[in-house]
Parts: sequence; structure tokens; C-alpha cells
Amino acid sequence: MIAQEQQQPVSSKRHQIIKEAWRRFAVYDYNAIRSQRQFFGMRKWILGLGVTVAALAVTYAGMQQLEAPAWAVSIRKALRYVIILLPITVSGLQAYSHKFKRGVNFVLLRHTAEQLKQEIFLYRTRTGIYSAARTKKQSRHLKLASRLKLISSRLMKTDLNQAALALYRGNLPPSGAIAEGDGGFSDITPEEYLKWRLDDQFDFYRRRGHWLNRQLRFFQGAIFFFGGLGTFLAAIGFEVWVAVTTTVAGAVISFLEIKQVETTLIIYNQSATDLDNLRLWWLALTDEQKNQAAFEKLVRNTESVIQNEHTGWAQEMRDMLTELYKVTAVESPSDAGSSGD
Repeated sequence: MIAQEQQQPVSSKRHQIIKEAWRRFAVYDYNAIRSQRQFFGMRKWILGLGVTVAALAVTYAGMQQLEAPAWAVSIRKALRYVIILLPITVSGLQAYSHKFKRGVNFVLLRHTAEQLKQEIFLYRTRTGIYSAARTKKQSRHLKLASRLKLISSRLMKTDLNQAALALYRGNLPPSGAIAEGDGGFSDITPEEYLKWRLDDQFDFYRRRGHWLNRQLRFFQGAIFFFGGLGTFLAAIGFEVWVAVTTTVAGAVISFLEIKQVETTLIIYNQSATDLDNLRLWWLALTDEQKNQAAFEKLVRNTESVIQNEHTGWAQEMRDMLTELYKVTAVESPSDAGSSGD
């Protein structure tokens, strides 16, 4: 079994390089969250206004067929202008969203942040390119610095270089970026890696999986409800309102596709299963078998599962955004994920 090193005081050089890695992670993570909220908030407004236009159009058509007092005529005229202005507003929001590509930005930032996080754990476990055997000519500190530079440079070669990143002023590592009990700076043993990386990521997939499952059921229920409501309205003679229920159902379907709920749920479930199998494999090893080679294999396979999840999610989101923005391609710094000497 690997001799478990005592938690030694973090050297000045190691502290500085990990702090810089966490700082860059924090900036990308913080801006990814901001861009994600802005993107989905914008999509909610666009879809909501689309439903509102349909409802107002039906109301306006119904009011035209009725004899109305003078005050009602004034309301009808005002409603007409609102119906004209709302589609223009929706078009403006669409153009704004396309111009600044908030969706593209949050995918790029999230993917890059997770790449940096992976490098930090490889560095802290002293595995991969940071192992003792592969740091004889160049220190692991210099190798991590090179990786930080490479990953950040590739990100800045995308459309993100047209936007200013917001400053991050919180603690390092950011809250929620690491497992409870992990300080984020010291080297870690196999048991700590299992607890603070593999188990923590497994718990994340399971928690998010349950939440996504509830979301999926809610959205699907809403689609069936409004579809049935439209049939009911048609049956009782309110055919004109079927357009509204159809628009609402279409908006729910569109938002479900934008969120990639079903696809992400599948990816999370598969990743959680793979991590669970890795944990079982490690626990089944004897103390003698838990050597450096086995630890390298555990880290390599765990990081591969996590990287594949992020790559798969990013690809699904890029495909969705390509269709949404009607462009031929969305740039990605995904090649930065492979570690080399």
C-alpha cells in the first residue's frame, strides 16, 4: 500500500501555483454561472413573450367581434399596439442573444473551468504528467503553470475574447468547488482523493440526477396538460384558444430542449455508475495492491469519466446552440483537456 504522507505545510511555491490555478478556475466558474443565468433568463423572456403575443392576439380577435363601449374600444386600440410591439421586442431579444452569445460563453467557460479543476487534482495527487517519474527534467510547478497558460490561451482564442470577464472577489477555492474537509491546496493521499474527488463527484451526479428527473417529469407533465387542454377547448367550442395552448406546449418543449434535461440526465446517470464501479474496484484491492500504479489508474480513470461527462455535455450544448443560433459551428477549447508533457 502507498505510504500515506503526513499533511505537510504547503510550500510557498506550491501554494502560489495552486492559488493561481484556483483563481483562474474561480474567474471562469463565476462568469460561467453569470452567463448561464443570463442566457436562460433571456430564453425565458423570449418564450414567455411569444406565449403572451398568442394570448393577446386571440383576445384582440375576440374583442373585434363584439359590440363594445368607448372605453373598451380604447383598450382594444392599445392592445393592437402592444401586439405589434411585442414581436418586435422578441426579435430584438433574439438579436441581442445571438450577438453576445451568452449560451456559447457559458459552455466555453464551464468546460474550461472543469479542465482547470482536473489539472489541480492531477497536480495534488502527483499523477499523470505531475508524477515523480515525469517531473525529473521539469518541476511539476512549471508543468502546471504551462497547463494553465495553454488552457487559458485556447479559451481566449474563441469568441469569448470579445467579452470582458467579471472579477471574482471571493474565497479561494470558491465555495462549492471542493468537498467538505478539503482545503484545496495540500497534496492528497489515495483515500483523500477517493473521498474528496470521486465520492464528491458521484454525489453531485446523483443529486443533480434526481433534480433533473423531477424537472423532466414536470416539463413532460406540462406538455401533456396543455395538449389535453387544447383538445378540451376545441371540443367545447373554444377553438380559437387552441392556438394559445399549442404555443404554450411548444414553448415548454423548446425550453426542455434548450436545457438539455433528458440528455444531461442520461450522461449523469452513466457517469455516476462508472464512478461507483471505480470506487468498488479500489475498495476490492488488498493493501499490497493499492500501490502507486493502482493509484495512478484510479486517478486516470476517474478523471477520464469526469472529462467525458463534461465533453459530452459541452458537445450536446454546442449542437443545441448551433441549431438555435443557426450558425455552422461553435468554437470550443476542448482540445486543451488532454495532458501532455
